[in-house]
Amino acid sequence: MTMVAVKICGVTRERDAVLAAECGAWAVGFVFAAESPRCVTVDRAMGIAGALPATVQRVGVFIDAPVEAILAVCRQVPLDLVQLHGAEPGDVCRKIGLWRCIKAVELTGRESVERAVGFDSVLLLADRPKTQESPVDFALARDVARRRRAILAGGLTPANVAHAVRFVQPWGVDVSSGIESAPGIKDPAQLKAFCDAVRSTHRVKGGKV
Repeated sequence: MTMVAVKICGVTRERDAVLAAECGAWAVGFVFAAESPRCVTVDRAMGIAGALPATVQRVGVFIDAPVEAILAVCRQVPLDLVQLHGAEPGDVCRKIGLWRCIKAVELTGRESVERAVGFDSVLLLADRPKTQESPVDFALARDVARRRRAILAGGLTPANVAHAVRFVQPWGVDVSSGIESAPGIKDPAQLKAFCDAVRSTHRVKGGKV
């Protein structure tokens, strides 16, 4: 039996990454996008990644970056996976080559569900999209999770993640701002509470991204 995987994203400090590992996180995410307040330099990411045990996956998050720019970071930082968080076409995952890929897809309706299932590993942005007034129907995320290895993200907090996991039944969950005291600064109590809440939903769920 394994737990729902937890990815702590937008990490900018070594202490937060180490705490995530101690709390049983499956992965830690580093954002390499200048427009993000959680953006880290290659040097900082290398230092944080070096403090993590080998059991924790290191994920590089990119937003519409050129393939060569992504590969340049991957050659310097010991990343295990690449997360594409923009409007990248599907063939970018293939072009990345040696690094496993997670594609973020914003759930806006049935059409987005079909797009999401086109990827082997998908991060489902299930909070309210900027272009949509009504909240996302979690049933859309559940549909994808039944068909693909899905990581649920968007608006998750220690207070709501257990309910979301029980309803959607994703392979994993991703959190960033939902456990922060400021952008890029994880609140230790909130981080622990989030992982504990996910642990409370313990069930059978195997496989790797």
